[in-house]
Amino acid sequence: MKQEIKSIVVVGGVLTVALIFLIISLSYRPVSPMLEAESGTFNSIEEIQMFLERHSNSGAFSYGGIGRDTVVAQESESAPGAVNDAGVKGETSAGAGDYSQTNIQVKGVDEADIVKNDGKYIYTLSGSKVVIVEAYPAENMGILDEIEFKDESPMNIFINDERLIVFTQKYEYVDTGLRCGEVYWGVRCGGYSRESTKAYIYDVSDRSNAELVKTISFNGNYVNARMIEDYVYLISNKYIQINSFDMPFYEVDGVKMDIAPGKIRYFNQDDENFVFNTIAAIDVRSGDFDSETFLMGASTNIYVSTNNVYLTYQKTLSQEYIIGRYLDEVLLPELPRNVAGRIGDVWEDNDRTLREKERDISGIFESYMRSLTERELFEFQNNLEDKAFAFFEEIQEMQQSTIIQRITINGLDISHEASGSVSGRVLNQFSMDEYDDSFRIATTTGGWNRDKNKNNLYVLDMDLKEIGKIEGLAEGEQIYSVRFMGEKAYMVTFRQTDPLFAIDLSDARNPRVLGELKVTGYSGYLHPYDENHLLGIGMEASEDGRVQGVKISLFDVSDMENPREIGKYEVMEKWSNSEAVYEHKAVLFDKEKKLLVIPVSYSKEYSVAGQSWPRYENWQGAYVFDVDLEGIFLKGTVVHESDEDGNEYWYGGGNYVRRSLYIGDILYTLSNSKIKANSLDDLNEISALELPYKYGYGPIYYARDGVVAAEPAL
Repeated sequence: MKQEIKSIVVVGGVLTVALIFLIISLSYRPVSPMLEAESGTFNSIEEIQMFLERHSNSGAFSYGGIGRDTVVAQESESAPGAVNDAGVKGETSAGAGDYSQTNIQVKGVDEADIVKNDGKYIYTLSGSKVVIVEAYPAENMGILDEIEFKDESPMNIFINDERLIVFTQKYEYVDTGLRCGEVYWGVRCGGYSRESTKAYIYDVSDRSNAELVKTISFNGNYVNARMIEDYVYLISNKYIQINSFDMPFYEVDGVKMDIAPGKIRYFNQDDENFVFNTIAAIDVRSGDFDSETFLMGASTNIYVSTNNVYLTYQKTLSQEYIIGRYLDEVLLPELPRNVAGRIGDVWEDNDRTLREKERDISGIFESYMRSLTERELFEFQNNLEDKAFAFFEEIQEMQQSTIIQRITINGLDISHEASGSVSGRVLNQFSMDEYDDSFRIATTTGGWNRDKNKNNLYVLDMDLKEIGKIEGLAEGEQIYSVRFMGEKAYMVTFRQTDPLFAIDLSDARNPRVLGELKVTGYSGYLHPYDENHLLGIGMEASEDGRVQGVKISLFDVSDMENPREIGKYEVMEKWSNSEAVYEHKAVLFDKEKKLLVIPVSYSKEYSVAGQSWPRYENWQGAYVFDVDLEGIFLKGTVVHESDEDGNEYWYGGGNYVRRSLYIGDILYTLSNSKIKANSLDDLNEISALELPYKYGYGPIYYARDGVVAAEPAL
């Protein structure tokens, strides 16, 4: 980094403040410390506008708007108006009494997914459709109904007895009439995208004729959803920009209702990308719902317990804050008093915009630098370099913070309860856990300098105040997976090897690392086998950290001071990969059945006589394993697509296995375009069903002058 600073300090013999501004705005994510007033609600749209002007990091956001200088926000007319192995098992009409469900993180908190089943029927996404399949018995597998969404993208679903809940995302292109060139691949300039998220509730008591009973829509992007008993919690966010934004609203069966400013809660902190985060609670039986909206940073990772939703997002420092501190602490002390005074006067002039200040200060500074001799310029550079380096290191460290908002949920009741923050960034939902009136969170600190990465685990009380911590684990590495198991936690970090840390959390105020195991590769997902053993699904790597292919490990952590790898299986084919490495819902595991199923794809290189270039066998399917404490053994595979005979074909994403499940003694593997049913005993194929999946992109919808139209699919 020092060399980088040195290379940019002198440009044509002139050091300019403009370059410093450029470094700040491009190399660092623009966060000012939280203000003393923690939160509140707004009284008007004008207050929201003033809040954004005060707390945003720039004059316009790069996402979700067109950068106009006038406010277009208007109030529209209001119309009246646990970890489980195989999932929950149970009986359904004429179905199997034993069936798997979605692999979830928290017992009692179902997670929306692309596939659900109830022991007789499979509900699955296939392109623009949700397909209902009579799957059991497998010999008669067939499609009963298809629900098509022509101008929307189905994202996830839930099934709750005879209620099917479908979440969709819709993108519209709002054409401003501006033009800046030809249209390529459906991308145009002169406009912006407008997003909406919808929740459809269907009555599927007649699986061959799904009947829509309720539609709830929010303007914004689908983030995620959970279901607790009969209540669904939908999380969406709407990106905004300071000079051009629409107020959030919802629609119920086409009747539009604004979300009033008094229903929007803010938190006094700066951000570079403000969004309206909305949590909606929906009673899937009655269709009743309520929602709360929060103006804050974009939540990228969420954790949901049976009582709380935790929204997390990265803390950001404002550009003005960084520049102001840089001037006060680094630059101005190195300048003559008269030059520093002129720059200070410009910076404190509230009648100038930030851009005008940058321009005027750069002019003053450049004029001064041109007055220096070559030797004076060299000495100035050397004096500034170490101070600038230390300053940017401090700024980088300040920005490595995750903000946490705890929001309680109880039926339709939603209430913000606490705010907190920890150092570092969160990997995914498994980096967080609620247990015994405490919240645990694992993070990685460090940014541009990977050698300074460190990994941490914090324990917070329910007010999100820190009560215990471990910091500085595995310097130079970053977290690849975490699993909390009651009073224990396991963390995998990786750069060249895979340290598995065993952490004791029995004393929340004094968490301790008890043991560490180093093996090659890494586990991207950790799944409990039992309280003393873990399955790790990830990638093998060479001794120098070069990733090779899919690996499954079985760890014995009965002695936490001496964790051991007691079983391992590697997919030896070249370029093997699996969605299960980064998506836990792609994992099917049942300890009683000794069953583990994950999707796998790979390419195998082979030679053809008389041909100088290699050919490749592309394979897509599922690997089925027998797993017990003796080890991990490949039972067999289920292929969905293969050109192992050397046939040329387009290697399309429609045949990648995404999920697997079982109903009774039948294993079902699902891709976007196919469902296969195989015997769990010997993996012999029983039947296969083609799904109505279409390759390629769908139409692009856009709006102009209030009229929605579509361009053809690519």
